[in-house]
Amino acid sequence: MQITDGIAIAVPIKEGKGGDGIPPKSAKIIRAMIPIRNAIRDILRAQAANHPWQQAQIALRVAYSTFIRYTDRSTTPSSPPSRSRDGRRTGSPPPAEHRAIRRRPR
Repeated sequence: MQITDGIAIAVPIKEGKGGDGIPPKSAKIIRAMIPIRNAIRDILRAQAANHPWQQAQIALRVAYSTFIRYTDRSTTPSSPPSRSRDGRRTGSPPPAEHRAIRRRPR
């Protein structure tokens, strides 16, 4: 749901390549983040009321580890490149504007 002008409106999820809405992959990530949001709210409410918040913090850790486990990690562009057993990088190379130009000394 999205609040627009004080009214809750359902956000459509795209089916196929055309149409309005958000991609299914984004919808999956948003749904997976809801328990994290709820756990953070519980921590903040407990801290504001000056109550113990350690149990809520544990719930946040569980929610976050579940999010990491069940969502596709390739959606985060800041993740470090994977390396093979012999230390070489695997996966796609960095964009051309980020590569250093190496020249041999003459």
